[in-house]
Amino acid sequence: GELADLGSELAESLSELNTDVGRVASDLDHDPRELEYVEQRLALIADLKRKYGDDLDSVLTFGEAAALRADELEGLLEQSEVIEQKLADARSDVGVAADVLRGHRRVAGERVAAGTVGHLRDLGFSDPIVAFEITQSEPGPEGADHVVLEFSSDRALKPGPISRIASGGELSRLILALRLAAGAGEAAVVAFDEIDAGTGGATALAMGRKLQTLASERQVFCVTHLPQVAAFADTHFVVRRDANTATVELLEGDQRLEELSRMLAGLPDSERGKAHAEELLKVAGG
Repeated sequence: GELADLGSELAESLSELNTDVGRVASDLDHDPRELEYVEQRLALIADLKRKYGDDLDSVLTFGEAAALRADELEGLLEQSEVIEQKLADARSDVGVAADVLRGHRRVAGERVAAGTVGHLRDLGFSDPIVAFEITQSEPGPEGADHVVLEFSSDRALKPGPISRIASGGELSRLILALRLAAGAGEAAVVAFDEIDAGTGGATALAMGRKLQTLASERQVFCVTHLPQVAAFADTHFVVRRDANTATVELLEGDQRLEELSRMLAGLPDSERGKAHAEELLKVAGG
């Protein structure tokens, strides 16, 4: 009897459970498309985590930064036409400024060239040619010009770039003439370091005389190895070096004659050298 009662209760419980399961099953909204959507979203999230971060917070942080960068790029694209116009305006301004600068350069070039020719005549050239060739080039920090200094020691010769035409002695005189024509001689103090390199004889005398004239209204320092130039100085110093020690000595009287003699012939005690040195000083007015 007890087994029968237990079986009856079990059957009744199973019936109720079946009813409940049926009721729950009937209440479920099973949509295969939604399940597919959820699976796709989960796959997308996994893919994003694999590319942009270990967790969702990292992925979201990357997304925010990417959105900001996208906004910046969109702003630049919107301004592209404005940027192109600004660039065109800037190029136009550069062209105008370059034209103005080129005009000033040509005027200054003519003035400096004429002054240089005058100084070169004082330095022993009979009829030299100096000209600045200014041609247009790509714009840069110094303008839009290519400048070449052309030179000829005589009008009978075709002028050309000084790097190809001028000899050592000619280049020394040309540099001095250019500096004077460009206004270097207007300074209160002017220093030349072997400006006479490559010259000698009558040319060196002409350079010494030019430097002496320049020194009449300003202080001129000149480092030279030429007696023809040194003789024109108002004050003569000799620099001697012993190993790492250098000394500077003011020369006066016979000391200067001995130094000029040494510079002339390498023999400071030579009577003939001293006679030549005295003659050189007379030529220089000293």
